[in-house]
Amino acid sequence: MLRSKIQFHTGIPYIFAGSVRNRMNDIFNNPDSPFFKSAITVDVGPLDRAIFSEFLREKFLQGKRIVSQGLIDRVFKIAQDITGDVQQMCGAIWEVTSYGDNIDEGIIPDALELIYSRELRGYELTLSQVTSQQLRCLVGLAKIGGESPLSSEFIKVTGIKLPASIKKALNRLIDLKIIYRYQKEYKFIDPFFKSWLIYKNF
Repeated sequence: MLRSKIQFHTGIPYIFAGSVRNRMNDIFNNPDSPFFKSAITVDVGPLDRAIFSEFLREKFLQGKRIVSQGLIDRVFKIAQDITGDVQQMCGAIWEVTSYGDNIDEGIIPDALELIYSRELRGYELTLSQVTSQQLRCLVGLAKIGGESPLSSEFIKVTGIKLPASIKKALNRLIDLKIIYRYQKEYKFIDPFFKSWLIYKNF
């Protein structure tokens, strides 16, 4: 219906934006989609760390809180440079600290505990949707990353011997929107769920 309207428009630019990369890719690159090859793909990467770091530091200073560069770097790493998740973690750090604090990496466990407590019901719902084999794949991704999920190391960590079974589990986890594939690497949509799996020692 949308295409039937906009294909007759001239001189009007349309921007389609979304955060689920594989779904966006399917809309514009799948031959079966009505929008196949109807848009130019622009992949928006993470914000420049130096600029974003300065922005965050200034926001903390407004509350008379001084944050170390080590803390900010760790936040970026845990949040996988995802802007909203960086802000979520900084918000948690703000809530577990006080006016006048000098804040370093030691506060991170407290901030994560706060995030986990808020997200627990969602995490439990996610776990209820996956099989034991899919959960083992998630734990494997959390522990060693998603660059080589068919490697001998990944097979050893998950205990899943058949690469075909791993591939099937990963595809299902993508369908469930728990992970996504980006530049040949499997990543968690929610980086805090990733760290929570390690925290809970699954």
